[in-house]
Amino acid sequence: MYPRERGRIPTWVLDDLMTRLEDETKTPPPADPVCQGTLISSRQYQGDVASGLIDARIHPRGRMTQADVDHWVGMLDKGQ
Repeated sequence: MYPRERGRIPTWVLDDLMTRLEDETKTPPPADPVCQGTLISSRQYQGDVASGLIDARIHPRGRMTQADVDHWVGMLDKGQ
């Protein structure tokens, strides 16, 4: 996000992330149409989920239930 500040991230963290990315590119993609964007933004990817992609927050992939997600997004919509 802030290239000028990249020195704040320890080298070992970047190395670990790069290794994970490399490992991920060597495995086949998931069979199910999963949207992991909801893991970082509760609202931005709602259109993708509404169009049929699987929300990665919801069990068994995540730890939330659909009711949990509905409650969380509802609270955000209310500004709480």
